[in-house]
Amino acid sequence: MDYNDVKLVHMSAVAISFAGFFARGVGMLGDAAWIRHRLAKTLPHVVDTVLIVSAIWLAWTLRQGRRGRKIERTALPTTAERARRNGGNGQSRYNRAHPENDSHDCP
Repeated sequence: MDYNDVKLVHMSAVAISFAGFFARGVGMLGDAAWIRHRLAKTLPHVVDTVLIVSAIWLAWTLRQGRRGRKIERTALPTTAERARRNGGNGQSRYNRAHPENDSHDCP
C-alpha cells in the first residue's frame, strides 16, 4: 500500500469513529437497545485500532521519505552583512526612517 491508500484508510477511520461516537451518544440519550449489543461495544475498538495503526504507518512512511535527503537550512546573516544592509552606520531601518526615536540621543 502506498501513502495515499493508507491516508484514505486513516481518513475513513476518522470519519467512522466520529460517526460512531455520535450515533452511540444519540443511542444512549434515546435509551436504544442496540447500544447494549456486543457489536456496538466491540466495533469502536476495532476502528480505533485501525486509526492508530494507520497513523503510525503514515508517520513511518513520512519518516522514510525524508531519509537520504539533505535538509537545507537558511543561514542567518552575519553582523557585517546586517551592517552593510543598514547602510553601515549601525542604525536599523526603523531608526533611519524615524530619527526622532533614535536611542543614541538619550542623555
